[in-house]
Amino acid sequence: MNTWMDAPADLQKRLEGMVEGDVIIVGGGIPGLSAALEFHERGAKVILLEQEFAGAGANGRNAGYLAGSIQLEYDLLDRRVGFVEAARVVGIYDKGVAYVEDQLRRYGIDCGYSAGGMMRGSFRPSEEPLLAKDAYAGIAFGARVLLLDQDSLRALQGPAFVSAICTPDGGTLDPGMYVAGLRRAVLEAGIKLYEGTPMLSFEDGGRVTVKTPLGKARAPTLVFATNAYSPRLGMLPAGMATLRATAVEVGPLSEDQLATLDLPRRLGVLAPRWAMESFRITPRNTLVATAKRLNDAYGLPIPSTPSHADLSEIVGRLYDRFPALRGAPVVSRWSGYASLANTTLPMITVSGNVVSTSVCCGHGIGLQSLTGEMLADQVDGSGAEVAAVDVEDRARRVA
Repeated sequence: MNTWMDAPADLQKRLEGMVEGDVIIVGGGIPGLSAALEFHERGAKVILLEQEFAGAGANGRNAGYLAGSIQLEYDLLDRRVGFVEAARVVGIYDKGVAYVEDQLRRYGIDCGYSAGGMMRGSFRPSEEPLLAKDAYAGIAFGARVLLLDQDSLRALQGPAFVSAICTPDGGTLDPGMYVAGLRRAVLEAGIKLYEGTPMLSFEDGGRVTVKTPLGKARAPTLVFATNAYSPRLGMLPAGMATLRATAVEVGPLSEDQLATLDLPRRLGVLAPRWAMESFRITPRNTLVATAKRLNDAYGLPIPSTPSHADLSEIVGRLYDRFPALRGAPVVSRWSGYASLANTTLPMITVSGNVVSTSVCCGHGIGLQSLTGEMLADQVDGSGAEVAAVDVEDRARRVA
């Protein structure tokens, strides 16, 4: 399979006519698929609606990092929310790693998971004190992170980075294969998945009725698992932003190129959060690089592949970081929307019997997956780990 998910051969039929269930989930990415499985295991009849195919958005096309709290800027989190809340958030992020690992075992998902840990590294000597301060803050919050000295860093990832912190938890995986595995688990469970079925509008009351182009769905509860697509639904809460993510895959790399890169452990590497870059070598001996922009407003026409300028920028930066890659061909590329919480806090928004989620706070496979459990907990009243925020009713008509 390609690094990023292609349309499945068994595309599920569109919703036609009227269907009824216990919960309607809009959005077939990682949160929606995980939520569908969680609700199903609790005995609910689930209706899952996806406007394209499950995994078509950023969830099936991300960088492939199962990263826990190491993606957080621990010191910044402490200043924003205080020690007690920061420690709680760190615990939620790290729980997401274990949750995904359990999913892989439970549903027999083979996605090339390499559980070798994660690293957050810097290319600049000036950033070393910041990483050191951050590592000590993370340790105080209970995170399993370690500040690497120069000898340890060179043994772990070679000379490309001048400073880094690492964790033994998490690793890298093929995001397309992971989402495909969740989709397969949903279908094998007998959950009704309707693809090619966008929501046009909904009405809530005692029961929610969702209108689609060819039919309707009705249930007591409606869940939006739409993340960066939430602005189309009028559901983006305060503190959330949408950003443009761009990813490229170059290679396959020769043995000489791999040796010159000198990345012996092939860990997933996150650049400091303000740079919003990442790099990893895949089992196919290709290198995946990602970057994110905050200056592209949601609603601009963004193609599913990067523009020439964006592609040149990210590839040029990649060649600057790793000169041995110059001349390596680009074999895959993707561009699209992702969501970002400026507080790094997972958020579930409740308005009557309508629940929405916005939890993509970086490299979010773990947290996105754990959202399924969070949503089910929120609906059945057992959720204690997320801040459920009551908000005003939103416009019901989708443009």
